[in-house]
Amino acid sequence: QCSWVHRREKERATEKAKTLIEMAVAKTRFLKPLQRQLIPLNQKVLVIGGGVSGMTASLDIASQELEVYLVEKGPRLGGFLWDIDRIQDGTHTIDILGDIVQRVEKNPKITVLLESEVEEVEGHGGNFKAMLRCKEDKLELEVGAVVIAVGAKLLVPNEYYNYGKNEKIVTQRGMEKLLREDFEAKKIVMIQCVGSREEKRSYCSRVCCTEAIKNAIYIKRTKPETEVFIL
Repeated sequence: QCSWVHRREKERATEKAKTLIEMAVAKTRFLKPLQRQLIPLNQKVLVIGGGVSGMTASLDIASQELEVYLVEKGPRLGGFLWDIDRIQDGTHTIDILGDIVQRVEKNPKITVLLESEVEEVEGHGGNFKAMLRCKEDKLELEVGAVVIAVGAKLLVPNEYYNYGKNEKIVTQRGMEKLLREDFEAKKIVMIQCVGSREEKRSYCSRVCCTEAIKNAIYIKRTKPETEVFIL
């Protein structure tokens, strides 16, 4: 603030520095000492997002004997996992969801708010006030902490490879739906990084490779005669 600006005028810079110090010292004469205060903390927690992450967080918090409000904008808990048939190790998602949803709904410390969205949050750590829209009603909650566990948004690749114009071109999620049906194909080509690693989205999605390998392994197990190429 002083020496850098006046690095070529050392004597004037020194005088300015003295003046700044005198100003700061003079200001302290009018300052009031800070007092330590104990602020009561609200023992309730708001969790936004009813997917697996949000439900797991809610169960962990409830195990500490804290009350939890679990907010989900959809009509049921589970999030995106309902649209996936199996996870990477082959376990059916319905088995995972059935167990964890039941534990959440039966936990007396957790209040589930379906078809609800958080419109506004104000306050500070330990004391937040959240305004929710629950269907046609408004709800105000006072909580001590907020956990954000919302899901990701699925890319719809309309501008790539004639997606949406040719029914044979599907996403990995669309492929999972086909695999649940009596789906037949001699050759399947999976194109990776669609919509990623480019100017709009230079990052890796971190999910497409795992999903491709998972679906490819399942296809070869159930239909070994089908050729699968991952590009």
